Amino acid sequence: MAIALDATQSSSDANTYVTQVEADDYFAAHFSLAKTSVWAGLESHQKVTLLRLACSIIETLPFH
Repeated sequence: MAIALDATQSSSDANTYVTQVEADDYFAAHFSLAKTSVWAGLESHQKVTLLRLACSIIETLPFH
């Protein structure tokens, strides 16, 4: 079963800050071709896993 990303702002069910399309666009616009190629080479489920993990890590940071 595929795990869906939910990037809905202010949603208690959100599990990421960006959609996969937004992440793809960000990598293309902000990183070198080498890094963009690595991201582009990942399978969709791998990208979803990394985006969810990044959200989980950010949520543990002590923002004031």
